[in-house]
Amino acid sequence: MPTAPKCYRLLGVSSKASVAEIRRRFRLLALKFHPDRNPHNLEATARFRELADAYAAICAQRRAQVASTPEEKERPGVYSDNGNVRPESFTKADMAAFFGFEDRLQYCGSHTGPDFRYDLQISFAAAIWGIEQEIEFQRLAPCKTCQATGLRPGSYYQSCSACKGRGRLWASPGQLSIGAVCQVCQGLGQIITHPCPQCLGEGYTQTSQRYRIVIPPGTEDGDRIMIAGQGGEGSQQGTPGRLVVVVHVEPDSFFTRKGQDLYGCLDVSFAQAATGGMIEIPTLFGSTAFDLPRGALSGQTFLFPGLGAPGWGGRQPGDLIIKIQISNRPRAPQTDAAHESYRKRREINE
Repeated sequence: MPTAPKCYRLLGVSSKASVAEIRRRFRLLALKFHPDRNPHNLEATARFRELADAYAAICAQRRAQVASTPEEKERPGVYSDNGNVRPESFTKADMAAFFGFEDRLQYCGSHTGPDFRYDLQISFAAAIWGIEQEIEFQRLAPCKTCQATGLRPGSYYQSCSACKGRGRLWASPGQLSIGAVCQVCQGLGQIITHPCPQCLGEGYTQTSQRYRIVIPPGTEDGDRIMIAGQGGEGSQQGTPGRLVVVVHVEPDSFFTRKGQDLYGCLDVSFAQAATGGMIEIPTLFGSTAFDLPRGALSGQTFLFPGLGAPGWGGRQPGDLIIKIQISNRPRAPQTDAAHESYRKRREINE
């Protein structure tokens, strides 16, 4: 049995790939190297067995990861203290797995489609006030050529030769029949020998789709907007997945946002800071006049209640915090005479 990293390399997928992605990749490769499609080709047969072993190893590893979760470990034991079987310890899932039809039902049942992610970048102002924007993304749509069957027009499903159309590879130790899910047809009992040339047997093709999305006011960087039914198509008539829009807010040249509060750094001259007076403070609603106190220090902050982000959705409006940064500060002279003149000028200004 190949090692786990080699298994993923053989299938050409990442170790972080989803189960659906791994299954889809194995199906394509199995169709390509299947012995029925490559008669008398020993290399294709060997390759097919390698792929089947790799897929089986990955499935076993994923099952082991699920079995090692705290929920599984906390399940009560099957046997009581006197050695008798606890009837309540057997669930329907346990019985299905024991008699060999759980995986068949899992593969044949409907599955919700995968979620798609779309990263959207908006301006700082758009995040504050909200915006309606059209986005374009790629998604899977049912193939029009084969009507989502995956079959070439005029062809039919073929019974899987590996499991004889039963979906499982049965063994019979004693009077019990135990069978693992067939890795060739994945429990379906049938395979596609002549895939659709448009979708290569997947039943779906990638198409471009436009959608008009509403970004609500007060959206923050990293917020996610879920849109139901716009993700990947489900299998076996399953519902489509969701489109997950991740919002990225561009930084503003003046404001920095922390929750509902806004922060800004305002440059003032040394003369303004020393004498004080009216200055203009930028806000989201335009500039506002502020009487800067005399002798303001560099780094001193001033609070403007209610001038932060608006209180959308029942939230309280934020505050605006402005930090004063003194620029063009005159350099103190080095000589005694110059220092005395500098001191007298400061006393006059004060």
